[in-house]
Amino acid sequence: MAQLTITLPDELENEVRSAVRDGSYGSISDFIRDAIRLELSQKPRYWERANLVLALENNLMLKELVDENTLEKNELLDALRKGYATNYYDIEYIASHGELSPEGADFVMNVLDMHAALQHAAEVHGMSDEIKDEVMFRGFDGNAGDGYLGYTNFLVDNGRYAYVKPLDKIAHLNSHSMVNDTYERMLSVYLPIRKAKARNGSPRGQVLTADEVQQIVGEQVHPENR
Repeated sequence: MAQLTITLPDELENEVRSAVRDGSYGSISDFIRDAIRLELSQKPRYWERANLVLALENNLMLKELVDENTLEKNELLDALRKGYATNYYDIEYIASHGELSPEGADFVMNVLDMHAALQHAAEVHGMSDEIKDEVMFRGFDGNAGDGYLGYTNFLVDNGRYAYVKPLDKIAHLNSHSMVNDTYERMLSVYLPIRKAKARNGSPRGQVLTADEVQQIVGEQVHPENR
């Protein structure tokens, strides 16, 4: 069995030894192993479970989902009360394990801002139907596992970027293909332009020119295929 050396502050060491003396654990090693297992499993700790129990009870009572025995019959609620970790599976429907990083959120919003700017400019300049088709937002890949499609759905569902075509008609848009590299190339051109235009106080000066639209759209084609 492998061994690890762990350094603890005196106060924390005393708390660990106290928990062992109280009979909660057979040894300090048992305590540490249990703590590591809990952290790696991402299962809720005691007070987290207690808060979840209260939240579920309140939710069920407020919604009056079924009869007065609902609180006793709800499996997840009962498992959380009694600490049956194997039966916490439904908890994934309450909150996602993963979190989208601020950088990921910025990427999604920059992509949506870019398409909004492209579409607005294409209309202002009366550009061809071909260009208007090329500046349509293609969505994000739902199978990529990066959370970008989910965040886009969240933003649109909460009233943001719903005007970006075709999100105005197709709220949850799955590209079913990897598009992130394409967006990154487009952003490499768009973001410096946006930054430069931010210094211009004129509303007309904020609109992308027809040439700038062409430059950004041109990045949709991979450099090797140009």
